[in-house]
Amino acid sequence: MVLKSGNNDTHTLFELPSGGDLTIQSGCGVDFQVHSVILKLASPIFDSMVVVAATKDVVKLSENAKTISLILRFIYPGKKTPTMTSLDMASDCLHMAQKYDMSGVIKNLDEQIASNALPHRLLSSNPMCVYQLAVQFDLRDTKIAAAQFVSVNQLDVCDPQAIPKLICNHYHPSLIRMVALQGARAKILSNVLFNFGKAPILPTSSTFYYDLSCSTCQKSMDALDPSARTPPSWVLAWVRMVYDHLLVAPLKGADGFFRASVLLAFEGAGGICQGCFKDFLRFDKQRPIFEQWARGVEKVLKGKLEVLELLYAL
Repeated sequence: MVLKSGNNDTHTLFELPSGGDLTIQSGCGVDFQVHSVILKLASPIFDSMVVVAATKDVVKLSENAKTISLILRFIYPGKKTPTMTSLDMASDCLHMAQKYDMSGVIKNLDEQIASNALPHRLLSSNPMCVYQLAVQFDLRDTKIAAAQFVSVNQLDVCDPQAIPKLICNHYHPSLIRMVALQGARAKILSNVLFNFGKAPILPTSSTFYYDLSCSTCQKSMDALDPSARTPPSWVLAWVRMVYDHLLVAPLKGADGFFRASVLLAFEGAGGICQGCFKDFLRFDKQRPIFEQWARGVEKVLKGKLEVLELLYAL
């Protein structure tokens, strides 16, 4: 049987195997001849309902035929798991699965949405709405994944001008979580990257900045008291670049920012000493020195940001 909705979307109902001993009826009057033993195994709620109702009776449900059909595809063994093509579809299935205590279906949906798989990529299409859904139904994997995608999509929940609109469009507790998480992320990044007087940004070698500077910058450093020296312009630019990227994107996948090749982005850039840049290109020995230091920064960032992984799952 094919259902057609008002927006011309069609859905082919699940064709149940023969031999069903129980009829369940959707809120729109569509009957499904199901096997009571499968419903009992999938749901303790259905187990109680079937005990109360004689198998000859019709068990009436409030859910629509499309949602019931999808849930049956989930619970019948040997059948291909249905793919969620929209957030509305996922929400309807989650509501029914929660109502009838179908933990296996909820777990399956959690894994499917969190994977952000093609062709629909529900998570990245609207991460804030997915996050709300994850909070509502306690989808642990999806909460972790969606919270990071909110940053990737640059939804700035800390922007005062954007907050009124966000409050109107989103469920308040989930919005508060995201404000707190983005604020915590920004604090971690700034504490690590902009603390020039402390490791890891402060190198263990006292000559690190000097060795990676051109002769002109070295002369300027020599003329200053050590306590008055500031990091070279390329260090300030690199730190800012890393901060801007990690503020809106996860550390995973940002490996290139901690390799020497990332400094090629500074060629011809204003405010950055091009003499230092040319020396960096000319002397191969400078690259491993930079990468060792940058990897140390990356390691500290990873340890600090891992704390947020636990918070994403709350």
